[in-house]
Amino acid sequence: MNLNFNTYNLSESKDENNNYLRYYFISEGKESIIKIIDYQYVQEYEQHNIYNLAFGNYDAEKDIVVDDANSNNGDVYPVFNTVLLSITAFFEIFPNDKIIVQGSDGTQDFLEKCKENCIKNCKDNKCRKFNQRLKIYKGYVDKNYDILIKEYKFYGGFRDEFQNSYLEDYVKNKEYFSMVVEKI
Repeated sequence: MNLNFNTYNLSESKDENNNYLRYYFISEGKESIIKIIDYQYVQEYEQHNIYNLAFGNYDAEKDIVVDDANSNNGDVYPVFNTVLLSITAFFEIFPNDKIIVQGSDGTQDFLEKCKENCIKNCKDNKCRKFNQRLKIYKGYVDKNYDILIKEYKFYGGFRDEFQNSYLEDYVKNKEYFSMVVEKI
């Protein structure tokens, strides 16, 4: 990903067993908010390690990602661009591994909580907020697909009626439960 636009400086930390790789930065908008991009090892798949990309505010006391917070800090583009920059940095360290992206708002728990407090008046039982975070990444990939596929291979994740997960070659503008990316 060639990112020639506004990003924040990243600080990196990882464990010696390659179970995680973390990037920290400060979102400078209405407030200064410490953000974390956390790549956690999930499993091996087809002889490649898969890492989950988690992103959100950093809770230093608990040393965790708060991935369900909406900061509304007025700097959405530099923040998003910084997350994209971290993907490039990740593949410099783990060139043969894969990243899975799933939004924290793409679970059944999220749907149930959202219905309790919904102010959007969603129709046909389709929550407009459901998988909204993944849709942001998908929108970027769809818009820049022809450029990105020169360096990356994308897969779309979907579930069957029994909630089993499957991957297929990525199809632009198709709905997915998750996305997987690898450097080629």
